[in-house]
Amino acid sequence: MSTKTNKTKAISIAVEPETAEKLTYIGKQDHRTLSAYVRLVLINTVENYEKRNGEIKFPSDKPAKPRLITRTK
Repeated sequence: MSTKTNKTKAISIAVEPETAEKLTYIGKQDHRTLSAYVRLVLINTVENYEKRNGEIKFPSDKPAKPRLITRTK
């Protein structure tokens, strides 16, 4: 995964307290904060996706706008 700048974007997620505790525990095993561990997991997820599906590219290097995904019955 390539990035052009070192800027980061803050995001907020909601997880169950037990999940947060477990992620904190796992991160501490690798001497990482919860935030640093979750960031690593997200980066690994994107890298693995791109290995399977090819690099994600955006027109004009701008991220795609989210689209609503609906389920049909």
